[in-house]
Amino acid sequence: MKIKHLCIAAALSAAALTGVNAQQPESLQAQIESLNARIASLETDLAESRGKAGGSGAKSFFDEHLRISGYVQVGYEWTEDTASTFFLKRARFKVDGDLWRDKLDYCLQIEFASPKVVDAYVRFKPMAQVNAQLGQFKIPFSIENTEYAPLRAEFIEYPLALRKLVRMDDVCGISSTGRDIGAQLYGSFFEQEGYHILNYSVAVMNGSGINKLDDNKSKDLIGRVMLRPIKNLLVSGSYMWSEVPIGDNPYAEASRWGVGAEYDCPRFVARSEYVVGRTAGIDSHGAYVTAGYKFDAPFVALARWEFFDENKAVHGYRQTNYAVGVDYRPLKYLRMQLNYTYAVYSDESRHNISGINFMLSGIF
Repeated sequence: MKIKHLCIAAALSAAALTGVNAQQPESLQAQIESLNARIASLETDLAESRGKAGGSGAKSFFDEHLRISGYVQVGYEWTEDTASTFFLKRARFKVDGDLWRDKLDYCLQIEFASPKVVDAYVRFKPMAQVNAQLGQFKIPFSIENTEYAPLRAEFIEYPLALRKLVRMDDVCGISSTGRDIGAQLYGSFFEQEGYHILNYSVAVMNGSGINKLDDNKSKDLIGRVMLRPIKNLLVSGSYMWSEVPIGDNPYAEASRWGVGAEYDCPRFVARSEYVVGRTAGIDSHGAYVTAGYKFDAPFVALARWEFFDENKAVHGYRQTNYAVGVDYRPLKYLRMQLNYTYAVYSDESRHNISGINFMLSGIF
């Protein structure tokens, strides 16, 4: 109210100085009413700004220290002669946030479709060149395993080579969504505008999968180097030395190595990786090539060729897939994917089959 009175007094003084006198009461009254309206508007704006400031403070706390997110993926699968079913693929709930000055953060992610803890780790990030991670997380092997979470991966299923050799549905018997428990050092060098030229990761993991203790005294040793000579081009090389229990052997070799490259620009994306594995003396290998064209709408047309040969020395273990698909995002929090796959088997006792998958992702 003091501000209001001062403004009115100022208006009266100004009016007197400019020749407004008692002979013009209507003009003076109009000026006072105009000032009253202006003051009321300013008081409303001030109240709203205070409310927003309080709200933004609360929002800032949750944005920085307690971010909550997640997604649900449901769909339908039809496979020639084998399946016709609706499915719940994933139901994820994630909490993450900063613990100390953007140098220390945490992440906890839970899967409810098949209840389990997926991610649970803490990271210390003192500088771009050297960072540390401890807990349960994606193993730093290949491009797609770490750089393409399910909400980013173009196709509904990951490539066969990654599923069979990178701890998703591994031929060594470990199915752990490409994750393990352990510690990792990682960092980046030669910063450019929006990216680093060199990225590295070195990890020591249990080698037993997620949510369990190590089942032998050996540890997996994993290393990866990624080079980005230009912003749109990424080249990667990975190696994993591993010993896991298979049959009566508690220390059977399950080592892997792989190379890959990706080119991603506003209109087009192409990615290819080749992975080799030796599991208890059996050599396996696989590769994939994925390409997509991005239309103006949030719509991507996709194609993928891939193969996986579980035993290179014996005929009949090779599977080759030819797939096409579309990825459509009509809303910010809704994604629709449709894939068609034709699978060719080298085993003459199996006939080639085709399948269609449709999946909706709801994101929060």
